[in-house]
Amino acid sequence: SNLTGPQLFLYPTPLVVIASLLAMSDTPVRWGVIGCAGIAAKTCHGIAEAKNATVVAVGSRNMKKATDFAKAHASEAKAYDSYDAVLADESVQAVYIPLPTSLRFDWIRKAAEAKKHVLSEKPLAATYREAVTVMKLCNENKVQFMDNTMFMHHPRLLEMKKAIDSPEFGKVKHVVS
Repeated sequence: SNLTGPQLFLYPTPLVVIASLLAMSDTPVRWGVIGCAGIAAKTCHGIAEAKNATVVAVGSRNMKKATDFAKAHASEAKAYDSYDAVLADESVQAVYIPLPTSLRFDWIRKAAEAKKHVLSEKPLAATYREAVTVMKLCNENKVQFMDNTMFMHHPRLLEMKKAIDSPEFGKVKHVVS
Protein backbone atom coordinates (compact mmCIF):
# COMPACT_ATOMS: atom_id res chain seq x y z
CA SER A 1 0.00 0.00 0.00
CA ASN A 2 1.22 3.49 -0.75
CA LEU A 3 -0.81 4.97 2.13
CA THR A 4 0.98 5.45 5.41
CA GLY A 5 -0.17 5.31 9.01
CA PRO A 6 -0.72 5.43 11.87
CA GLN A 7 -2.85 8.53 12.01
CA LEU A 8 -6.12 9.45 13.65
CA PHE A 9 -8.00 12.18 11.82
CA LEU A 10 -10.38 14.29 13.86
CA TYR A 11 -12.49 15.86 11.09
CA PRO A 12 -14.02 13.01 9.12
CA THR A 13 -16.59 13.01 6.40
CA PRO A 14 -16.36 10.53 3.54
CA LEU A 15 -15.10 13.19 1.14
CA VAL A 16 -12.60 14.56 3.67
CA VAL A 17 -11.34 11.04 4.30
CA ILE A 18 -10.83 10.51 0.62
CA ALA A 19 -9.16 13.89 0.15
CA SER A 20 -6.86 13.19 3.10
CA LEU A 21 -5.88 9.79 1.79
CA LEU A 22 -5.43 11.11 -1.72
CA ALA A 23 -3.09 13.80 -0.48
CA MET A 24 -0.77 10.96 0.53
CA SER A 25 -1.18 8.98 -2.66
CA ASP A 26 -0.41 9.41 -6.34
CA THR A 27 -2.63 6.48 -7.29
CA PRO A 28 -6.36 5.99 -6.74
CA VAL A 29 -7.43 4.80 -3.31
CA ARG A 30 -9.23 1.48 -3.71
CA TRP A 31 -12.10 1.11 -1.25
CA GLY A 32 -13.98 -1.92 -0.01
CA VAL A 33 -17.39 -1.56 1.61
CA ILE A 34 -18.24 -3.97 4.41
CA GLY A 35 -22.03 -4.03 4.60
CA CYS A 36 -24.77 -2.60 2.42
CA ALA A 37 -26.48 -0.24 4.87
CA GLY A 38 -28.36 2.74 3.44
CA ILE A 39 -25.66 5.15 4.62
CA ALA A 40 -23.12 3.15 2.58
CA ALA A 41 -24.84 4.27 -0.62
CA LYS A 42 -24.07 7.91 0.25
CA THR A 43 -20.45 7.09 0.95
CA CYS A 44 -20.12 5.20 -2.34
CA HIS A 45 -21.48 8.23 -4.17
CA GLY A 46 -18.99 10.45 -2.32
CA ILE A 47 -16.15 8.16 -3.34
CA ALA A 48 -17.40 8.21 -6.94
CA GLU A 49 -17.14 12.02 -6.91
CA ALA A 50 -13.45 11.83 -6.02
CA LYS A 51 -11.17 11.75 -9.05
CA ASN A 52 -8.62 9.45 -7.43
CA ALA A 53 -10.75 6.96 -5.52
CA THR A 54 -12.91 4.04 -6.43
CA VAL A 55 -14.96 1.34 -4.75
CA VAL A 56 -13.52 -1.99 -5.87
CA ALA A 57 -15.34 -4.37 -3.50
CA VAL A 58 -18.68 -4.63 -1.73
CA GLY A 59 -19.43 -7.31 0.83
CA SER A 60 -22.65 -8.53 2.34
CA ARG A 61 -23.76 -11.70 4.10
CA ASN A 62 -26.02 -12.20 1.08
CA MET A 63 -24.63 -12.33 -2.47
CA LYS A 64 -27.80 -10.97 -4.10
CA LYS A 65 -27.77 -7.97 -1.77
CA ALA A 66 -24.06 -7.34 -2.48
CA THR A 67 -24.60 -7.65 -6.23
CA ASP A 68 -27.66 -5.37 -6.23
CA PHE A 69 -25.87 -2.81 -4.05
CA ALA A 70 -22.78 -2.82 -6.28
CA LYS A 71 -24.89 -2.40 -9.43
CA ALA A 72 -26.74 0.55 -7.90
CA HIS A 73 -23.91 2.34 -6.09
CA ALA A 74 -20.50 1.06 -7.21
CA SER A 75 -20.82 -0.42 -10.67
CA GLU A 76 -17.12 -1.28 -11.02
CA ALA A 77 -16.98 -3.08 -7.67
CA LYS A 78 -16.74 -6.81 -7.23
CA ALA A 79 -19.53 -8.20 -5.07
CA TYR A 80 -18.72 -10.65 -2.27
CA ASP A 81 -20.98 -12.81 -0.11
CA SER A 82 -18.90 -12.19 3.03
CA TYR A 83 -17.13 -9.37 4.79
CA ASP A 84 -14.01 -11.52 5.14
CA ALA A 85 -13.78 -11.75 1.36
CA VAL A 86 -13.55 -7.95 1.11
CA LEU A 87 -10.68 -7.96 3.61
CA ALA A 88 -8.96 -10.76 1.70
CA ASP A 89 -9.17 -8.85 -1.59
CA GLU A 90 -5.62 -7.63 -2.22
CA SER A 91 -6.85 -4.75 -4.38
CA VAL A 92 -8.64 -3.15 -1.39
CA GLN A 93 -6.54 -0.54 0.44
CA ALA A 94 -9.17 1.01 2.70
CA VAL A 95 -12.54 -0.16 3.98
CA TYR A 96 -15.69 1.64 4.95
CA ILE A 97 -17.61 -0.08 7.77
CA PRO A 98 -21.26 0.98 8.14
CA LEU A 99 -22.21 -2.07 10.23
CA PRO A 100 -24.26 -1.84 13.44
CA THR A 101 -22.31 -0.76 16.53
CA SER A 102 -22.42 -4.25 18.02
CA LEU A 103 -20.48 -5.61 15.02
CA ARG A 104 -18.04 -2.76 14.42
CA PHE A 105 -15.34 -3.64 16.92
CA ASP A 106 -14.70 -7.08 15.43
CA TRP A 107 -14.67 -5.82 11.84
CA ILE A 108 -12.46 -2.82 12.57
CA ARG A 109 -10.09 -5.20 14.36
CA LYS A 110 -10.10 -7.61 11.41
CA ALA A 111 -9.57 -4.75 8.95
CA ALA A 112 -6.60 -3.40 10.92
CA GLU A 113 -5.08 -6.86 11.15
CA ALA A 114 -5.55 -7.21 7.37
CA LYS A 115 -3.62 -3.91 6.98
CA LYS A 116 -6.62 -2.05 5.56
CA HIS A 117 -7.19 1.61 6.41
CA VAL A 118 -10.57 2.15 8.08
CA LEU A 119 -13.46 4.58 7.85
CA SER A 120 -16.10 3.51 10.35
CA GLU A 121 -19.52 4.79 11.10
CA LYS A 122 -19.95 6.16 14.58
CA PRO A 123 -19.70 5.23 17.29
CA LEU A 124 -16.60 3.21 16.55
CA ALA A 125 -17.21 0.84 19.45
CA ALA A 126 -19.75 -0.04 22.12
CA THR A 127 -17.38 0.66 25.04
CA TYR A 128 -14.42 2.85 25.89
CA ARG A 129 -12.23 -0.24 26.24
CA GLU A 130 -13.14 -1.40 22.72
CA ALA A 131 -12.39 2.08 21.34
CA VAL A 132 -8.95 2.16 22.97
CA THR A 133 -8.25 -1.34 21.66
CA VAL A 134 -9.24 -0.33 18.12
CA MET A 135 -6.92 2.67 18.19
CA LYS A 136 -4.08 0.51 19.52
CA LEU A 137 -4.64 -2.11 16.80
CA CYS A 138 -4.70 0.51 14.05
CA ASN A 139 -1.48 2.03 15.37
CA GLU A 140 0.22 -1.35 15.70
CA ASN A 141 -0.78 -2.28 12.15
CA LYS A 142 0.17 1.15 10.78
CA VAL A 143 -3.25 1.84 9.31
CA GLN A 144 -5.22 5.05 9.39
CA PHE A 145 -8.52 5.17 11.23
CA MET A 146 -11.37 7.64 10.99
CA ASP A 147 -14.83 7.61 12.39
CA ASN A 148 -17.51 9.20 10.27
CA THR A 149 -18.47 12.02 12.63
CA MET A 150 -18.75 14.89 10.22
CA PHE A 151 -21.09 17.13 12.20
CA MET A 152 -18.43 17.98 14.81
CA HIS A 153 -16.37 19.67 12.11
CA HIS A 154 -19.07 21.10 9.90
CA PRO A 155 -19.03 24.90 9.51
CA ARG A 156 -22.64 24.89 10.72
CA LEU A 157 -21.42 24.12 14.25
CA LEU A 158 -19.35 27.33 14.37
CA GLU A 159 -22.32 29.34 13.14
CA MET A 160 -24.51 27.80 15.83
CA LYS A 161 -21.93 28.69 18.49
CA LYS A 162 -21.78 32.29 17.23
CA ALA A 163 -25.57 32.53 17.42
CA ILE A 164 -25.71 31.10 20.94
CA ASP A 165 -22.88 33.37 22.12
CA SER A 166 -24.56 36.49 20.71
CA PRO A 167 -26.35 38.86 23.12
CA GLU A 168 -29.55 38.50 21.06
CA PHE A 169 -29.78 34.81 21.94
CA GLY A 170 -29.84 35.31 25.69
CA LYS A 171 -28.47 33.15 28.49
CA VAL A 172 -28.49 29.39 27.96
CA LYS A 173 -30.21 27.84 30.97
CA HIS A 174 -30.67 24.24 29.93
CA VAL A 175 -29.64 21.94 27.07
CA VAL A 176 -31.13 18.57 26.21
CA SER A 177 -29.42 16.48 23.59
